[in-house]
Amino acid sequence: MISACLICHNEGELILQCLNWLNSLTNLTEICIIDSFSTDDTWEKITTFKTNKRLIFKQQEFKSFGHQKNDCIEMASGDWILLIDADETYSYGMNQLLLDLNEDKLEKYNAIRIMTFLMYLNSSHYIHTNHLPLGLDPHIRLWRNNFCTYRGECHERLYDS
Repeated sequence: MISACLICHNEGELILQCLNWLNSLTNLTEICIIDSFSTDDTWEKITTFKTNKRLIFKQQEFKSFGHQKNDCIEMASGDWILLIDADETYSYGMNQLLLDLNEDKLEKYNAIRIMTFLMYLNSSHYIHTNHLPLGLDPHIRLWRNNFCTYRGECHERLYDS
């Protein structure tokens, strides 16, 4: 079983596109979301989203990126965690990768680095980084549940559990 984890705040412009993309992944079982008390329509869009997947969501005060992500991961019941931001999507081969994980074909791996594609380059959320091609960003975004966690204030650094 694979769980997607998403933290968000004021993502009303993007959240439905992200949720629809996650919903399209046939080999994804669960979507877990923590919203940091958005002041736009993000929360309403989350709570009214229709999916055949298990959908778990809550609101909590933002403490740090690492704290929010770890709390969201704790909500997940899957064997694997797929972390995503509301303005991202991943490889077109994601369904096959998730199927391979579900069928234990990648049993020797504990974590997988994925090239993220920023979906909405014209949105107010996009921040251009000069060191990467426009819209591409490699991160470890798929790992065995309980294999690693975030520490402190960090936004993108995972540590072995």
